[in-house]
Amino acid sequence: MKEQLNQWLSQHAQIAGIQACGLRHPDQTTFTEVREFEFTLEALENAWRCVADLFQVARHHGCPAAYLRWSFDQSNLYCLTRPDGTCLMAFVTPKPNELDSVGLQAMFEEFQHLEPQPQPTETPAAAPSESGGG
Repeated sequence: MKEQLNQWLSQHAQIAGIQACGLRHPDQTTFTEVREFEFTLEALENAWRCVADLFQVARHHGCPAAYLRWSFDQSNLYCLTRPDGTCLMAFVTPKPNELDSVGLQAMFEEFQHLEPQPQPTETPAAAPSESGGG
C-alpha cells in the first residue's frame, strides 16, 4: 500500500498552488514531492515527522484529530491522517487566486478513502516436460 500511496501522490502533486507535499507512513518513512518551495528536503521531512507526532499525541490524550491546518505568511499547511496512520501534508500558496482549492479538497478526500489495490499475481512458470523423445 505504501508504494501505491507514493505513486498516487506523485500523480496528484500537480494541483495548482501546491508548493510541496508529502506522506509520512506508519513505518516512519516519508515520500516528498517539491514543486516551488524553498524548503530543503530535510526541513520538509522534519515537518512531516512533527505533524505525524502531533496526530499521535493528540490521539493519546483523548483529543483525536484527523485534519489540521496552519496558516503562515508564505504558505498554508494542510494535514490529514488516515486510520492506518498514514499522513498527507501539503504546503500551499496562501493566495486564493493561485490555489485550486477544489482540486486540493478533492485530493484530500480521495486520500482519506483510498483502498489498497490488488497487486498483479505472477503466474507460475510451466514445468519443463520430462517426457523422453524418440
